[in-house]
Amino acid sequence: MFIFHFTAFLLAHAATPTDAPGQFQGDIAIRSFSTGITDSMYERGQVVGARDNFKQTVQIYGEVGLINEISLAMAIPYSFESLSFSNISTMQFDHTITTGSYINAEPTADIETIGSGLEGAWVGLFLIPFHNKIFAERGDRGSWKVGIGYRFANANNFIVPNANGKRGSGPVGNGFTFHGAFSGTKPIGDPYLVVDLEIGGRWEGETRDNNGNILDRDAELRSSNHAIFRPGLEVDMWKDEAFGSYVTLDLYSKFGYHGWRDITSGVMLPNVLEAYENLTITQGELLELNAGLGINTQFNSLYVFRVSGEYGFRSPQRIEHLYQVDTMGSQQWSVNVEFKFRYRNSAI
Repeated sequence: MFIFHFTAFLLAHAATPTDAPGQFQGDIAIRSFSTGITDSMYERGQVVGARDNFKQTVQIYGEVGLINEISLAMAIPYSFESLSFSNISTMQFDHTITTGSYINAEPTADIETIGSGLEGAWVGLFLIPFHNKIFAERGDRGSWKVGIGYRFANANNFIVPNANGKRGSGPVGNGFTFHGAFSGTKPIGDPYLVVDLEIGGRWEGETRDNNGNILDRDAELRSSNHAIFRPGLEVDMWKDEAFGSYVTLDLYSKFGYHGWRDITSGVMLPNVLEAYENLTITQGELLELNAGLGINTQFNSLYVFRVSGEYGFRSPQRIEHLYQVDTMGSQQWSVNVEFKFRYRNSAI
């Protein structure tokens, strides 16, 4: 009895990102991620249009503990994605720069590209080495959760239409992921750090136009690399350790790096020169900075509801290396919701 209460006390002092099931226990969750990005297209000192990118993802997530220190997880996402352009012109060839330009070109109607469908599933293996005192002689408490994963290539993606001319959602290639979550305990709350890294893979296959016609039978595209760092502080608003219930306020920031990627021309720009349409192009890297606020609730150790919102900015990005068109004034927001059932055989 003493050992159980002592363990529960230690595990209660860990932030939500390091929560993990024990042996033969598990979690199943439905997650929703809504993200919007707005920016302007900027060419040689002039604004030549506006872009609005929206993505809604609903994800089914499951995790089961193989032993107390190791768990296996899987996520299956379904997404809707749209990219719209307004106040734009038809691209024309500019002899002074020997490539396409939107400056002094004829205005054209607004354009919207949409796609939806299942994205590539993700599988991962987590190691939970510390759910107890890390440095017993100092009385330090903390929790670690680290893991590796693999995201399968996405045949139904946003970049390449299928044979019917329909686009899916999400990136093209596969990806190898690393996840790390580390939390501790301080008098004012539980500080934590979450690190997510992804190494994008290559995709090979046929590229098509919006009518489903084959443009290249042996194209090669590359997904970008990502690095996301999320430091935060989780503050108790109410808790009942005996029943494993709590409400916490989550204050955090998010710093991100998104590397360059290879995609087909004419997707992320409203229109391009016909001679270059659907060629493989390189899109530039960018940085992002966000601030976030969330509420985490758990009742009777079993039922979890979490909601958070973020707002931030992105650095300028060269949209396609073929043209002197960059993003400017990028702002982004997101709303994230999770419902989760935790199967546990105790209140920890």
